[in-house]
Amino acid sequence: MAGGKGSRMRDPEKCLIRIGKLSIIANLSEILSHLGYETFIATTRLHRKVIQFAEENSIDIIYTAGSGYETDLGEAIVSLAKVPVLVVPGDLITVDKSLFLEAWKAGTRSGAGVVTFTLNGNFSGISVINRLPPIGMPMDFETADIRSGGSFNVNTPADLELARSYFLTP
Repeated sequence: MAGGKGSRMRDPEKCLIRIGKLSIIANLSEILSHLGYETFIATTRLHRKVIQFAEENSIDIIYTAGSGYETDLGEAIVSLAKVPVLVVPGDLITVDKSLFLEAWKAGTRSGAGVVTFTLNGNFSGISVINRLPPIGMPMDFETADIRSGGSFNVNTPADLELARSYFLTP
């Protein structure tokens, strides 16, 4: 998911911010590809640099309306038309490759339509969608926590500084 407004960072394409050697989205793409996941980027047509990144890296794009995270997520899942799906936010940077495997295993074992994950007790944006959302109906969901070191959800300038200080430490 890389189509947000980025209002707290004043950068709607914050997924392209470089932390360490890679941009946030390049870090995610590299890890997910290494783990064997088929990757798509959900974004709006207004995020031209995100679209350019996807095209340059041969990543398929799912265009959403930019109406908000939940609405855009629903649009992306319906457009994809296959489940289960691991949803990863475009503002999460990590060195913990097992993070996504752990979420996938826990999420797909659940009986819930949607499993959302907190990361060390904080919102992460990681979810597993097990069923296509019924039109106009809420999905049953559950929340689970994952413990992970070296993972940062970059929503504010303070989050960015914390992530940069971690990735620059030898």
